[in-house]
Amino acid sequence: VWPDELMGPISPQDKRFPLPGNIGVSQSQANQEQPRFVLVTGMPIITMQDATIYLQYLDESSEMSSDGENITDSIIRKYLENATVELAIQPCPKVLYKEFRSIFLEMPKQEISVLTITQKTEHEMSMWSQEVEEEREKLLKNFITTATEICHLLRANNFWCDFIDPSSGQAYFGPYTNSTMFETDDRYNSLGFRIDDLGCCKVIAHKRWGSHSFVGSVVTTASIHHDVMTNLLKH
Repeated sequence: VWPDELMGPISPQDKRFPLPGNIGVSQSQANQEQPRFVLVTGMPIITMQDATIYLQYLDESSEMSSDGENITDSIIRKYLENATVELAIQPCPKVLYKEFRSIFLEMPKQEISVLTITQKTEHEMSMWSQEVEEEREKLLKNFITTATEICHLLRANNFWCDFIDPSSGQAYFGPYTNSTMFETDDRYNSLGFRIDDLGCCKVIAHKRWGSHSFVGSVVTTASIHHDVMTNLLKH
């Protein structure tokens, strides 16, 4: 069972959303060497029963233009403001392939895809407090539950899959290794995030939510175009 309160890939569809299948697709699809498919889910009303789910093809080099924006784009922009969870799927950047092989010792020698799950946080993650610590524990539990279910789904379809445990920086299912990758690692720059060095510490920043973010990564041999991957975004 997926965590009903936050995660989006299999949460109930909002029948009030005016687009077929509760999915909105941006018309400004740019040709990219590294396509990145993103699902964002929000809780603008009260519960996940009222949540809005939609799919957007992002142009990594620029924001959507408001000039000539059609109805679909306007709807997507409106709900982006209330989003709380983002699931992004992209091919593994070449600079990270060897890094992942050192973390995931059982990873097959073939092309892989990376799924990043970003949860928007209530508190600023660059500062420590008891409230921040409690929220991080809650979001960590949400991520591990969701990432585990994603791995079970992909393995059931004969794909290798594992994820990085944010609390240890190591493979969750795979054997122990000294190699780690925490969410404040500079290597996350290659996955579309920004790592800010504050002097006393580093913090990961999401392009829309800044340091109000909790990020986790899943790695798999499934292609970003495979049905099992696209279905994660459509459910």
